[in-house]
Amino acid sequence: MHLQALLCSLAALSGGTDLDTPDPRRLELSLDEAVLMARGSATALQLATLDRTAAREAVMAEAAAFDPAFYMDTSAGNRKTPNSFFASSGLGALDQESRSFNYQTGIREATTFGGSFSVGFDYSRWRTIGTSFFGGPSDSVSHDYGFAASFTQPLLRGGGRTAGLSALRTAQHQRDQTQAAGRDTTSATILLVHEAYWGLVAARQQLEVARVSLGRADRLREVNLAKLEQGLIAEVELLQAETDVATRQEQVSAASKGIADAQDVLLRLITDPGDYQSWDGQVVPTTEPAAGEPVPVPNWREAAQVAFGQRPDLERLHSELAERENDLAVSLNAGRMKLDLTSSVGSGSALPGSAGPEETFRFDFPEFSVAINLEVPLGNRAASARTRAAHSQVARARRALDDGRAQSIQEVKAAVRDLAYLVQRREATDLAVRLAERQLAGEERKYQVGLSTNFEVLALQEDLAAAESNRVAAVTDYAQALAQLRHVQGTLDRT
Repeated sequence: MHLQALLCSLAALSGGTDLDTPDPRRLELSLDEAVLMARGSATALQLATLDRTAAREAVMAEAAAFDPAFYMDTSAGNRKTPNSFFASSGLGALDQESRSFNYQTGIREATTFGGSFSVGFDYSRWRTIGTSFFGGPSDSVSHDYGFAASFTQPLLRGGGRTAGLSALRTAQHQRDQTQAAGRDTTSATILLVHEAYWGLVAARQQLEVARVSLGRADRLREVNLAKLEQGLIAEVELLQAETDVATRQEQVSAASKGIADAQDVLLRLITDPGDYQSWDGQVVPTTEPAAGEPVPVPNWREAAQVAFGQRPDLERLHSELAERENDLAVSLNAGRMKLDLTSSVGSGSALPGSAGPEETFRFDFPEFSVAINLEVPLGNRAASARTRAAHSQVARARRALDDGRAQSIQEVKAAVRDLAYLVQRREATDLAVRLAERQLAGEERKYQVGLSTNFEVLALQEDLAAAESNRVAAVTDYAQALAQLRHVQGTLDRT
């Protein structure tokens, strides 16, 4: 998705950038809009979509193996031979020409039980041109029609739905694994968008904190300048205040650079790789971190149960285990002896060359056949080796699934702990800001009447700036922790 229609150029974010100044090049962007843009633009998600499409088509291709197929085989021939009567009687060898035409047509279909079924109709025509017994020319034409239906079914090796559907089930499992991998990629990308978005929100708020802190330092410098002119303080105190102003100006410049860096991270996720013009502009996040009462911290066991049912990596491991179990069943089937049943029923003519099509379909002269084919492997070492390998693959897949569940528990517990900690951190930083504001206000009043020093006021200004910066980090980190918990539970990509 191109952003060129939404923004034209990215303003160079230097220390003097005004966040409140209207700019036609700015893009106001909510968190949901950023996620939507990433879904349409992120390279990893586009590749995952192509993989899912290919996997779905592979399933369709395997399912098509059970589609009925029309067949028609046609042959024609011409053969010249000496007339057998004249050649044997010593009267000379006169040529005899035989012309034949044959075609077979019908429908054949593979079954999901490993067998096959076919229904067909055949027609043959012969024409013989030669010399009759009396020396005259002869020309005879004969026809033959036939109908047959046949069925072949393996009874042991290669029989049953396990063998018949093996390729289709493998393709279905691989499709499920591809879809789960795509979900995992989607969730990870959305988490990166959340991180980048809240990082930009934090960077803009940190710039505001730095500007407010600079304003306090500048006001203190003006107070010190007035006191110095009145001879109430030494010049060194004015120099301290001016030094602090310079330090706060550097912090504003660093915060402005942080905004530019955070914007680039977000733009990298939500713009098409070839859309270079979208890198020009100013991204303004419109979604604010949740205020008020925090979301209740869930019990980690309940959160883990959600993860067991929703995480895409566990879905993929479940599918891999099912695929390995299917491979084992196929290997066990392949180790059996071969016992195939073949049966057919048909109808032909009473005398070859004299039947008509109506006689064939009346079944006046039916034909039946049943055959059993038996093959017993001696030693069967190849099948035994494949079965042992399949058992190992099943055990490996089960271990991987157990390890995936353990990793899920670890990640869920960590996410729940982080969320609980950040709830407390939000409350603590709110209190720290309120207390720092009261301390600074009291110290400034004392400084006005000469009961405090410039150094003490500067120290408390720095304490307040640090507390405000910590509060910004606590609020945005809490918003990010909510997304992290949903990610480890496997629900972040569901919205």
